[in-house]
Amino acid sequence: MTQVQPQTETKPPGATRLYQIWHGAGGVKCTVGLADPDELPYELPHAGSYREYEYGYGGGGPAHLALSILADYFEEKLLDGPALYIGGWYNDEADSDEDWFRESLAVHHHHAFKERFIAPARPHEPLLIRGEQIAEWLEGQS
Repeated sequence: MTQVQPQTETKPPGATRLYQIWHGAGGVKCTVGLADPDELPYELPHAGSYREYEYGYGGGGPAHLALSILADYFEEKLLDGPALYIGGWYNDEADSDEDWFRESLAVHHHHAFKERFIAPARPHEPLLIRGEQIAEWLEGQS
């Protein structure tokens, strides 16, 4: 007789992270704090080729911040340079036909994430986004 293993809910890697965003010298900065106290916080890496973060409105800088946070949250290594394509990244330098498109949860959700968390934030005031908040928000997304 085969026993059925109970399904366990797995949380995305970023569910225990804390994203701290603020205006600093040279523009908007974002550090990522981890649940493990032995690991040091790190600066949020930029996803794609855009290099400026912003928040407090609905433009390109806030969209880039949203994409970078979600790429970190899902631990997706988004390719540098390729053009953004609906639901993923278009890679015009792919070695094969199979690699030309890469699906991405970060790309799929980043505009709605921007509208929920990034655009309504008060400009020039620090912004904190907890991984648990993202996890709860994602439960209501399709």
